[in-house]
Amino acid sequence: MIIDSTGVAELGPMKADGTDFKAEKRVDREMTFDSPAAFRLLLRGSLMEFYLDDILIESFALPANATGRIGLINAEETIDTLKAWN
Repeated sequence: MIIDSTGVAELGPMKADGTDFKAEKRVDREMTFDSPAAFRLLLRGSLMEFYLDDILIESFALPANATGRIGLINAEETIDTLKAWN
């Protein structure tokens, strides 16, 4: 999933290094979010929900169970504030 500064989300497969992204689905909630927006990613098995500022952006089934790996692009300013629960 790639989220731009307006909250538009594009979902699709990509390589582990972030290259070769192919958007298969696009979601535009036509909303304005704080900068930076707080995000919440919920994963359980192959189900995923993604929220920006507690607004549901997308919920969908992954092609397989989540591996537990999450990659962030251009997140230098917020990487130290991430929290994870199991």
